[in-house]
Amino acid sequence: MLLLKLISWQISVNSILLYVCFPLFSFAQPSPDKTATTGDWDNDLTWIPSGKPGVGDVILIPAGETVTVRGTDHILNDAVMIIEGDLVMESACPACADYSSLTFNGENSGVIIEDGGQVIDGTALGGDTHFIAVQGETVWSGDNCLSNCGDIEGDYTSTGTATSIPPALSSLLPVELIHFSGHYQNRSVYLEWTTASETNNSHFVIERAIDDFEFEIIGEMQGAGNSLSEIEYIFEDQQVSSDKESTFYYRLRQEDYDGQHKYSKNIAVFNEISGVLNVWPTSFTDHIDISINSMTTESLELKIYDVKGNILVLNVYEIIKGKNILEVKDLEVLSKGICFLNMGSKNLQYKRKLIKH
Repeated sequence: MLLLKLISWQISVNSILLYVCFPLFSFAQPSPDKTATTGDWDNDLTWIPSGKPGVGDVILIPAGETVTVRGTDHILNDAVMIIEGDLVMESACPACADYSSLTFNGENSGVIIEDGGQVIDGTALGGDTHFIAVQGETVWSGDNCLSNCGDIEGDYTSTGTATSIPPALSSLLPVELIHFSGHYQNRSVYLEWTTASETNNSHFVIERAIDDFEFEIIGEMQGAGNSLSEIEYIFEDQQVSSDKESTFYYRLRQEDYDGQHKYSKNIAVFNEISGVLNVWPTSFTDHIDISINSMTTESLELKIYDVKGNILVLNVYEIIKGKNILEVKDLEVLSKGICFLNMGSKNLQYKRKLIKH
């Protein structure tokens, strides 16, 4: 059983084409104060905005990003860390004994590992001084730990629904959003989201941006107030351009009756015009769907590469003139991480970065 002080919470920003589904995301927590890009914890430029995390920060390591703590000790008071990507705990050098640690003090502190998030022991020896502690309890330690050991030792990858210790973290869930997606159809974008539960939820504000991430309000939808059952919402955005290739970014702002509000993560929807190929979801587990509006009937070759250029999947499809929907199955055998889709024919060349969870 996972004891790593976790709750179900995802807030990362991902640009996803045409259709996206993000499970187990809670509006309850505040937006991150520090969002990581791949790099060292001690490097100010690893963090957005620039500067290392500090007191009271909500720290997010998004999916696809890797943050490495190298041989340094950090004490973070009343801070919360959410790991959707990879956190690597290392020493300053392979044979060094100055192992890294992260200590979260204060009753408002916690560590959250979302489904697919990883804590990785990047040292040769591990040991007692190599740990993550929350509210006085060591919850993770490296291999070869003899004392001051965590409930989990060595590499850990979260799977399934995350849980939380202390329990107080998981009680802060006024709205639990388990699905948020969008797709383009008939010159409109249709947004769909599902809540697992709602508490004190007044309404949702729907916001849209085009390219520049300058969001504007395009509509509202009344919330359920209080609910313990799943509720589905659909919103149609009719004010989108269809005369050129465009990407539309959307987010939800959940408003409580007491005036407090929280933002969802952003999703992106690509408009569908003749000759354009779209893939969804680009953050996948076991399959992807491909939509093609083709000008001709022809053969189309699909390849999926890893980051080293190795071909992982090779398929050939016969497509017809007009609308085609292809389903690429059995992708759960691929290793987790970034990969690249390439589809090509005489009339079409398409490349897209994908993330396998």
